[in-house]
Amino acid sequence: MDIIVCHQQTYFLVPIQKPMLGWRVRSGTFRVSAPYDRRLLPPEAEQSASHSRRKKIRKLMQEENTLDSENERKLIQWISLQFQAALNQPGAVKLIHDMGTDMFYGAGSLESESSHLDFVLLQPTLQLLKSGFSDMSINPVIDFDELHLCQRSQSIDLGDIYETLVVNTQPAAVVINVIAENKPKYLVPPRSAFIISDLDKIHGLLSIAQKRGGFDMIIMDPPWQNASVDRLSRYNTLDLYDLFKIPISGLLRNDDLAGARASPVVAVWITNRRKVRRFVVEKLFPAWGLKLVARWYWLKITTQGEPVLDLSNTHRKAYEGILIGRRVCPQDSLGKNDANPGNELELPLAFLEDNISEMNKRLVVSVPGQHSRKPTLGTLLRKEFFKGADYTINQLELFARNLEEGVVSWGNEPLRYQYCGRDTTSGPKYDGYLHPC
Repeated sequence: MDIIVCHQQTYFLVPIQKPMLGWRVRSGTFRVSAPYDRRLLPPEAEQSASHSRRKKIRKLMQEENTLDSENERKLIQWISLQFQAALNQPGAVKLIHDMGTDMFYGAGSLESESSHLDFVLLQPTLQLLKSGFSDMSINPVIDFDELHLCQRSQSIDLGDIYETLVVNTQPAAVVINVIAENKPKYLVPPRSAFIISDLDKIHGLLSIAQKRGGFDMIIMDPPWQNASVDRLSRYNTLDLYDLFKIPISGLLRNDDLAGARASPVVAVWITNRRKVRRFVVEKLFPAWGLKLVARWYWLKITTQGEPVLDLSNTHRKAYEGILIGRRVCPQDSLGKNDANPGNELELPLAFLEDNISEMNKRLVVSVPGQHSRKPTLGTLLRKEFFKGADYTINQLELFARNLEEGVVSWGNEPLRYQYCGRDTTSGPKYDGYLHPC
């Protein structure tokens, strides 16, 4: 996403219509034209929902509302003030106008869900194919295979891309034609890489990190457990403590070899559950050798420039949080390094958690896309934490559901939003999230 407005602590983002040369995001991807709470159910649907079910749903939502009332009031006030101040900027005015008129935000049809591969459901089969039906438990060493894409369009057997580092080093995008039912096509951005695997094999990333000198920046969007996701069964969720399996310290660049480079950062998307927030700050970050340095918030808006939900809504929130941790080099002097903004690390954890107005905060504003898909943070993190860096920032995204140029993406479905079409008897059909211009 492009930064259109940068005002005080707020970034206004607009989705990129043409993420790669020759390719365009399908119309209707960012189509939220009215707040969610104004979308009324048809009368017959409303009548069919029993009173007990509506009461149960309200109770589940209330249980997930995590912030205590005083902190929540302060946060909502801060978000509102920041949003209104940014909204008054000339660039924001034009952005809102364009979003309301551009067909890019129209009601275009999305891809057929039955056409692309569900790598999550296929995972047990792919594991058997990868192991050759042998017992993999006797070989504890995890080392991903490596496959370099060398053609603009390349056919690959389904089993050959599982637990494999697939790399596109070319300056142009590559279309992968998967040899499988429906013959789906996936678009791999230039200078990007991806690995499809489950969490139990994540240690295979260690050798990849070592070859690249470690990662400067890790962004992750874990599939947190919550009532709405579990109820709708949109995707599999993880237990909180499963995240301890991620070897963050081994994936980050070694600080002893840092030299003049800024120390690495890890950005974690969180839900609005207080339990999740405290778990990341008090348990996960310390286990990973990180300290909390910033809290950001993503405010989701409609194409008309208003929050997707009223900010005072007590059941559902129009915003989500991002916690940013950093491993500080011993030689760094807190508060004096431009790449180390503020003096947050000198503050007690309780102060950081309970006094959000004193934290290094940023508000990210954009129109949401497909379910659970977040805006791109790489550019913003570079701007905030790697100012003036004259070296390549190695970036890793965990639990990825799409690919980005210059990023290594890992997860059990990193190709989900890279689906662009399929081969049919009448020729290629582009019915996916991306299609040629």
